[in-house]
Amino acid sequence: MPGLRTIARSTFVCALLLKTFLVAVGIPGALYDPDLYTDRCQKCWVAAGSRPAFINTMQKLSTLPSFPCSAFSHVYTCFETVGLQGYYCGRCHHYVNVSLRVCPNHGQFTQYIPDPQWTEQGGTA
Repeated sequence: MPGLRTIARSTFVCALLLKTFLVAVGIPGALYDPDLYTDRCQKCWVAAGSRPAFINTMQKLSTLPSFPCSAFSHVYTCFETVGLQGYYCGRCHHYVNVSLRVCPNHGQFTQYIPDPQWTEQGGTA
């Protein structure tokens, strides 16, 4: 039954696209607890007014299962690896990298990188 295979394949591809590119309620995306972020995202959380509204401002970009802690901590003798989740905050126009696991030596990290296109256009974040 070629039609059934096509439907199954299309459903699978749609599910992958939704999981990869969308951040909405019920779809894994931004971490739910604003305390896991620093002050900048907590301000965006308050401005959004609700958890779903905040989650919808955080666009999920990439997941790296094994990222060197030394890239965050700048302690080049640390050989631990952590997972890394990348987001883009549409409210404050920053890229946000969050470590998914805690380094036993340095803890959990959150990194903010201003969007160069936004700052070049004179936006403030």
